[in-house]
Amino acid sequence: MSEMKFAVKHDRTLQEARDVLEQTVNDAQSKFGFMIDRISWNDDRTQADIIAKGADIKAWVDSSEVHLTLDIPLLNKFLSGPIVQNLKGLVEDNFQKKLTDDSV
Repeated sequence: MSEMKFAVKHDRTLQEARDVLEQTVNDAQSKFGFMIDRISWNDDRTQADIIAKGADIKAWVDSSEVHLTLDIPLLNKFLSGPIVQNLKGLVEDNFQKKLTDDSV
């Protein structure tokens, strides 16, 4: 397998980052659900392990960054290019949006 790693600073609290990670995984499932076989979360929902057709994906947040690791077989690497770019785009888009304060 070929491993690709990606990280983005999130400038959020850990709770906010967990919420955004969950939304990002939900967005990926909506967009690529036909390719996703299973999603499992750790107990505090800071990490999602995604088993997809042709790839194993691990997404997690820590106090400062969101991380994405993709293990893709070499033969699927060329076919998965657009999917990898879309996943990276979802992470970047979702984590760079600032939460709005509706109480003001």
